[in-house]
Amino acid sequence: MPEPVTDTPMRAARERLGISAAQVCAQTGISRKSLERFEGGAGSLSTHNLYRWAQALGNTTLAQGLAPLVRVLPEGRQAAR
Repeated sequence: MPEPVTDTPMRAARERLGISAAQVCAQTGISRKSLERFEGGAGSLSTHNLYRWAQALGNTTLAQGLAPLVRVLPEGRQAAR
């Protein structure tokens, strides 16, 4: 039986930067459950949430690459184009 995955590249990147999951959730508005599923490899994030995750981790290269795919809605919410 295969060993359960306990670390993924997404979680490892955040932990390498010393940023807690709680900090990412507070800064981005992504729910803890969604973040855990994404970082655990069992889920995905919308383009907008991936953009916010990249910003929270200070990954300006990824955030800049995603920026053209995200637009701001009048109420201040954002949605993928």
